[in-house]
Amino acid sequence: MVASAFLLLASLAVAGLMTSLGRSEPRTLRLAIGVWPGYEPLMIARRDGRLESSQVRLVELAGITQVIQEFEAGRVDAATLTLDEALMMLEKGIDVRLLIATDVSAGANALIGRPDVTSARALAGRRVGVESVGMGAFFLARALDVAGLTARDIHSVELAADKHEAALRDGTVDAVVTYEPIVSKLIADGAKKLFDSSEIPGELVDVIVVHAKAISQHRSSIEQLAEAWFYGVGTFRSDPAESVRKMAYDRNQDAITLRDAFQGIHLFSCSEHREYFTNSANGIHAAAEMMSARLEAIGFLTHDLAVERLFDPALRAAAGQC
Repeated sequence: MVASAFLLLASLAVAGLMTSLGRSEPRTLRLAIGVWPGYEPLMIARRDGRLESSQVRLVELAGITQVIQEFEAGRVDAATLTLDEALMMLEKGIDVRLLIATDVSAGANALIGRPDVTSARALAGRRVGVESVGMGAFFLARALDVAGLTARDIHSVELAADKHEAALRDGTVDAVVTYEPIVSKLIADGAKKLFDSSEIPGELVDVIVVHAKAISQHRSSIEQLAEAWFYGVGTFRSDPAESVRKMAYDRNQDAITLRDAFQGIHLFSCSEHREYFTNSANGIHAAAEMMSARLEAIGFLTHDLAVERLFDPALRAAAGQC
């Protein structure tokens, strides 16, 4: 009887230990991803079996507002953001680390106006829809600055990405700060491009970030994510027409519109990525310093950031595996 009780207690202790280990070593990295053609390499990797759902699960969301909310709340371990969004999180005290610089927007982000709006400067006194929690607010500030306006000259309307098309078409707003593939759709309907990211070259950098605590918890998953990303980039760059065709089929979208969307997106190859991370004069570190200064100048940051906190040697090594 005593022996049976001892065996029962021992088995319960082992079960408890296994449960505890399972909690301390989570196996699945959750990555929040917004709607952006530049993230297609992740879809390619998943479609080709190079991104195992048991290790990396893509949490697909409608827009950057939701991505930021999920990441800041800690409900996901990683997220697709822009460099300015990552810096603003750092100022909030969120321990964010940069894994991969995925691409640079060279025209795929834009300020789009109704047909009667002749220029960005003509937006004075008008309503502009924008997702104010993320890149949209920074991009709008830059567009207004170039046009000789300030935020006080317009009426800013908080508008989630999935509402951009309808709001511009029905006249709820006179312009929207948006991105591909919405940009191409609106222009095809007669809207006007008033300003785009090609006019501020190198400033809109898309990145994949992780919570600092996820680095030790999800080391193997992070390595797989990096490998899968660069596999997807290589596949896309080797045959972009076929990749766009499959993307259009999967999303039930027009292939020509998606093809046009990629004209304004430069995906970093593995070799370009290595150069971007090691070039002190023109690389990611310099871009982060420049972005930090711009964000402080327009009031989005309250003080100088130690941008080096974004970078972790272990992640740099993982991102080089391609």
